[in-house]
Amino acid sequence: MVDTEYHPTEESNITENENVKFSLTWSGFRLRTDNGAVNITSDNDIQVFGPNAAGTDIIERIKIGELSNNVYGLRISDDSGAAVMETNSDGDLWLKKRLNISSTSDNYNIGVGYLDGYKTVD
Repeated sequence: MVDTEYHPTEESNITENENVKFSLTWSGFRLRTDNGAVNITSDNDIQVFGPNAAGTDIIERIKIGELSNNVYGLRISDDSGAAVMETNSDGDLWLKKRLNISSTSDNYNIGVGYLDGYKTVD
């Protein structure tokens, strides 16, 4: 009978192996989906990956956790990798363009933010 179990000889065999979907080692915790689109790790928190605009590279599209030194929040990036929305642990919300708010009756629409050259059509 052939042994088909995985027997790593050192920690890097686990942490650097793309095929390992779950690990709990001295370096920390790691959980990733089969296609690698979602990663949860001790060092990079929660990340969602997707293709760039050209479809040639996989880039971080969403990050939840530590965004910079002791600043925690949520960052959403466009298909070029540039941040388009970010929150932080101070309660700030930053949007690249505008925030659209609609009323429940659909009679009113409010736009806040980047309004230069914005025109509505009735």
